[in-house]
Amino acid sequence: MATLEKIRQRSGLLIIIIGLALLAFILGDMFSGGGFSSDQFKIAEINGVKVDYREYEERLESAIENVKRNTNQGSLDEKTTNQVHDQVWEQLVQELVMGEEHNGAGVAVSVEELKDMVLGNNIHTQIRQIPIFQNEQTGQFDPEKVKEFINGLQNNPQMRETWMAFEQGIKQERINNKYYTAIQKGYFVTDKYAQQEAIEKNKKVDI
Repeated sequence: MATLEKIRQRSGLLIIIIGLALLAFILGDMFSGGGFSSDQFKIAEINGVKVDYREYEERLESAIENVKRNTNQGSLDEKTTNQVHDQVWEQLVQELVMGEEHNGAGVAVSVEELKDMVLGNNIHTQIRQIPIFQNEQTGQFDPEKVKEFINGLQNNPQMRETWMAFEQGIKQERINNKYYTAIQKGYFVTDKYAQQEAIEKNKKVDI
């Protein structure tokens, strides 16, 4: 848990490092005239897994498009863009750091549960707050607009891909919440969590 907190605190620095890494890749290719190797696309290594900047950029573009659509904006200001950068990076880090823990603990979100979050009786808060899903007259959330939007995705592959990335985000959020709630209620204690707790307790004792 402490590791994730440190990563969150340094997310701004990580974004700068990522930008410099991308620039280095481009300049290196320009002057060498050679092709890219798999390692040349690596911007970080988390939990033993290489992070490819192409995957990060793809996620970032989808997230930015989601925010622009959800807020009815043609472009984002610098502050919002930086926030999206941080959110995308944090989600990627959480997946890599906590993925094994979630799988080992059997924490998951089923297809039916995700559908319930999007079209069912327990629609996610983020979806409820999206302006295009609100009634023009009342300003209230209208689930029929969500259905119309999703039906329209069949004719728009690019928008469908962006929406799927959004769904993946709220799915990951639900998985994280399930996992932390289970730990807090004492349903299970993972090895990593127990080790981290012991380290934190020892720090307090040393102080």
